[in-house]
Amino acid sequence: MLCCTECRVLLTAQTGLTHVRAAAHTVPYARMSEDKYRNICNELGIRTDYPISQELDGIEVLSGLDIYTMALICGVDRCLMIFASRGAM
Repeated sequence: MLCCTECRVLLTAQTGLTHVRAAAHTVPYARMSEDKYRNICNELGIRTDYPISQELDGIEVLSGLDIYTMALICGVDRCLMIFASRGAM
């Protein structure tokens, strides 16, 4: 998993580059090519999906991450992605 240092949320290899570009973060890797980004994520073994709740049972919490208690979950075609706001969907 990746962590956005500005938003303090977890990201996957699939969502990381899109997140920093859409959020207009001022990080150098936002201008990185998608191929280079994918290669780096593959080399580091970054997950391409979020863990399911059963995988998280008993795992220590990472301090500093924001926990959204009013998050929204997408139910379209069993997507199950979680968003912090309606605008992020």
